[in-house]
Amino acid sequence: MKAFIVLLALVSLGCSAPQQRKVFHEHVEDFLILIGDRVGQELTELAYQYSEFDEFQASLDYLASTDFKNLVFEMEALPEFKAVIDFLEQDNIDILYFIDRFNALLGK
Repeated sequence: MKAFIVLLALVSLGCSAPQQRKVFHEHVEDFLILIGDRVGQELTELAYQYSEFDEFQASLDYLASTDFKNLVFEMEALPEFKAVIDFLEQDNIDILYFIDRFNALLGK
C-alpha cells in the first residue's frame, strides 16, 4: 500500500511539472487563424460589399495617407503611450509585435 502511494505521488509530481507556455501574441495568432478558418470567406465578402461605398473607400485612403502615418508616429512618441507599452511588457505581452504588425499593415 505504501509503495502504491509513493508511486502515485511520483506520478502526480511528474504531471505537475511546469509546462512550456505560449507567449501572448502566439495565442492571438492562433485566434486569428481560427477566425479565418471559420468565417474568412464571409469576412472577404463583407469587405467586398463595403468596398462599394465611397465612405469606406475614403476611410481606407485616409489609413494609407501620410497624414495618418504621421498621426501614428506622433501617438507613439507620447509619454502616455510609452507608459502603456512598458506596463504591457512588464506582464510579458510583446506589444511591439502588434505595433510592428499594425505598421506593416499601413505599409510603413
